[in-house]
Amino acid sequence: MTSNILTTQKVTVAFFATLLALSPLVGFAQESDRGGERFCSNLDAIEEQLKDRLSDRTDVARDKHQTQVDRYTDKKDERIQQLKDRRDQKDVTWSERIAALRDKAETDEQTQAIDDFVDTVEALIETRRDAVDAAIDAFEEDAKALRDERSTVFTGMVDTYKAEVEAAFDEAQALCDGGDDPADVRAELRSDLEAIRAAFKTDREQYNFREQFRELREVRIAATGAAREIFRTGFQAAKEILRAAFGG
Repeated sequence: MTSNILTTQKVTVAFFATLLALSPLVGFAQESDRGGERFCSNLDAIEEQLKDRLSDRTDVARDKHQTQVDRYTDKKDERIQQLKDRRDQKDVTWSERIAALRDKAETDEQTQAIDDFVDTVEALIETRRDAVDAAIDAFEEDAKALRDERSTVFTGMVDTYKAEVEAAFDEAQALCDGGDDPADVRAELRSDLEAIRAAFKTDREQYNFREQFRELREVRIAATGAAREIFRTGFQAAKEILRAAFGG
């Protein structure tokens, strides 16, 4: 279960890695060949080129992310059905074993012991299943909340990144309009964009949700493990009582 969530997380990380890899300075290499004097006259085109590339990469990454989310949902539904099928099969096996056990009863005391054993074990089974289901439901709910939080945080970071890039270009345009040397404006814009990109990378690295996902998984494993241990202990005790009734 968790591997699929972490896969979704990896896609999200890859999405932002794509943004980081999309250097705003690509267009500047082309402008440099044309001479600094043409930088200001082509500034709008450079900005649009950057925005278009960023938008295209964002759309691709978002589509990949949604594909992973859909795949996780399908896998989760498949796991739930598999769990139900296993339980149904165990119920059939349990009924067959009890029927065979009843055939061995020779006294009323032994029949009553079987009835008591069945009541005890079936109550234990129900308790175990309820606890396992509750642990799975809590895990899924908490994992979804964590994914939503991560999505909100990263979406805000991307929005900030885009706004800061746009502000940097606006400032560069103002300098061009004010008559500053195009080569100086280009150098300053390059520096500003590199700083924005570095800040985005630093902010992104501060939000690593992998450990939180791991903690959720450990809580789920501990809860289901405890439920199964309670069942094993109770079942063993019930079995000893039944064995005694049959002179074992």
